[in-house]
Amino acid sequence: IFINGLLFGYLHSGNSLVPLAYYTLFGMVLGTIYLLSKHDIRVNSVTHMLANLGYSGWFLAKIVTLDYAKVNKVTGSKNIVNTVIKIQSWF
Repeated sequence: IFINGLLFGYLHSGNSLVPLAYYTLFGMVLGTIYLLSKHDIRVNSVTHMLANLGYSGWFLAKIVTLDYAKVNKVTGSKNIVNTVIKIQSWF
């Protein structure tokens, strides 16, 4: 389970320690779910999709509630698309 989680974390983290810890833990959860579901990969696929949807909703809520005038000063972006791309790289 640990090696599976570490591999999942490494492949998802983008060479950063905080995401590596989060994704490793999530990989361990997926590994445990896989074993508990009697090796039914569909359960993992649904779990992974729900986690992605949850993250997407959280990220969208963050974007909607930002004060773009302040953010543009920090990022130096001239338009909202570049601002969103730069902000996403912060998470």
